[in-house]
Amino acid sequence: MSDFMEPWSASWLPVLTNDAGGLVVYETTGPLRGKLLHYWHDDSSRNVAYSSLLEWAGGLLGEYAPRDA
Repeated sequence: MSDFMEPWSASWLPVLTNDAGGLVVYETTGPLRGKLLHYWHDDSSRNVAYSSLLEWAGGLLGEYAPRDA
């Protein structure tokens, strides 16, 4: 990882990016295991974005669901 990606945890798996240094990462270990976290390269906080991949996928599918007219 380049310097702008610090601090970085080896337990994070990047799953989404905004191509400007912001990511959503999947936590693979510890008490937050299975959660998706916001990773902003210029902010040290790592807030939970989604409680699971299933929650994220459900929200995405909901965005594409047909709406009644």
